[in-house]
Amino acid sequence: MKKALVIRLSSAGDILITNKLIAGLKQSGYQVHLLCKEKFSQAGMAAGADRVIKYPSSMLSAASILSRENYDAVVDLQDNLRSFLLKVLVKSGYTKVYNKDTVRRRLMVLFKWFLKDTKSVSEKYLEAAAGLTPGDNAVKKKSKSSLRKKPVINVLIHDGARWKNKRWPYFKELVKGLLKLKKVRVTLTGVKDEVDNYSPLLYHKDRRVRDLTGKTDFTGLLKEIRGADVFVGNDTAAAHAARLYEKPALIFLGPTVQAFGFITEKDFIIMENRELMCRPCDLHGGDKCPIGSFDCMKSIPPSEALQKIKKIIS
Repeated sequence: MKKALVIRLSSAGDILITNKLIAGLKQSGYQVHLLCKEKFSQAGMAAGADRVIKYPSSMLSAASILSRENYDAVVDLQDNLRSFLLKVLVKSGYTKVYNKDTVRRRLMVLFKWFLKDTKSVSEKYLEAAAGLTPGDNAVKKKSKSSLRKKPVINVLIHDGARWKNKRWPYFKELVKGLLKLKKVRVTLTGVKDEVDNYSPLLYHKDRRVRDLTGKTDFTGLLKEIRGADVFVGNDTAAAHAARLYEKPALIFLGPTVQAFGFITEKDFIIMENRELMCRPCDLHGGDKCPIGSFDCMKSIPPSEALQKIKKIIS
C-alpha cells in the first residue's frame, strides 16, 4: 500500500482540521501517517491518521524515524523551516506544501484587508494536496440526523478559551435560558485556567446541568462532544472537534474573523458583530482589548444566541 506523511506539528485545533485531507488520502489508497508534537497526538488519532508519529527531541531523530518509512508522498501543512528541513532529509517522490497565509492574515489585522476571503483552512489543505486526493466534494460525508423528535437534547457548552479576548462573557445567562426549554439538558466543559474567574457556570445546582469543567482530559472531552447533540463555544480546538463529529456548532467570534479560515459559515453557525471596524485585532485572540471596550464579544446578547439554538433544535 502507498504511504503518505502529513506534517502538522501543532496545535490541537489545526490538527483536527486535517481530517478531510486524511480522509481524501485514504480514499486515494494511501496509508496516512501524521507527524505532530507529542502533546497533540490524541488530536492526530481523532483526525483519522493510521499512525501518529510523535515529533522527537531533535531534527535528526525525526529524520531517522521518517526515512525508514519510504513515503510515496509528503504533505507539509506546517510550512516552516523545521518542516522544510524534514522534507529535505526524508526522501519522497512527491511533495506538497500548504501556504499558511501568515502574511495575509497579518495584513488583515493591521489594515483589515482580504476580509471577504472566507475559504476554510480545511479546503485549503485539500487544495494543497491537489493530485493526491479526490477533492472536497468527493470526500465521504456523514448524514445528519434531525433533533426534532429526540426526547432529550444535550447541549454541550465549552466555556473559556486560552486567549481572554476569545471568551464570550454571557454563558451563565445562556444556560439560564436553555434550562427554560423542557427537553434540554446542559453539559459544561472547559479548562478551569481558561474560564474567567472560575465562572458562575461552575456553581449551577440544577440537576439538568452536568458540570465537567476541569474534569476531562482531551480524550474525555472528545467523547463528550461526540455524544452531544449541539455544541456551543468560543473559537477553540473544541469547536473543531464539534466540526469533526459533524455536530451543529454555535461559535462566538470576537477578535478573530471568518477570513482567517479556521471558523467559517461552511462548518459553523457563527455569532459575531460584523459592524465593528476594529476586527480582527489579533492573529490568535490576545488577552487585552486594544481599545478597552471588548465590544466584539459584549455586543453579542445571550438572547440572540438562545434563538439560534432554538432554531437548531427545531
